[in-house]
Amino acid sequence: MGSQVSKVEDTVHELYRKTWPEAWYLTPSFLASLGALGYVGYALSKGKPVASSPNVSFLHLIGVSGGFGVSFWITTVHGRAVQRMLTRDEFATVQSHLSNVYFSSTAILASLSLGTFLLRHPFKAWSRESNKMGMALIAALVAAELNSIFLNP
Repeated sequence: MGSQVSKVEDTVHELYRKTWPEAWYLTPSFLASLGALGYVGYALSKGKPVASSPNVSFLHLIGVSGGFGVSFWITTVHGRAVQRMLTRDEFATVQSHLSNVYFSSTAILASLSLGTFLLRHPFKAWSRESNKMGMALIAALVAAELNSIFLNP
């Protein structure tokens, strides 16, 4: 099953490379970032707080913990292990393929955590504590988007 999924993924990426080699705005990482920002815009446009629900809480937990987990794993575990095992050229090849996934996933997870936070705590109703948390989530999203847009290509 895994080899079939890998073949499909390779075929899609090869088709993408042949069709749009110079269109940076059609890259999956940019489109994922754009969709993530659209979701945050939608959540920001909501004027009234969404009632507390297990689904929104779960999505917020996935966003925060997933973003932390991906960043921690790539930075501390994966990077150190791959750096020791591979030659410099092989390491660069692995990193160039993983950077798309890493930057896209961090942007999506940061927007998920900020979007769910904005759904539960609208911008106009932020208290002192909500302001600190909201600013931290905005900073995380801005950093993830800048990484995705500028460092990824």
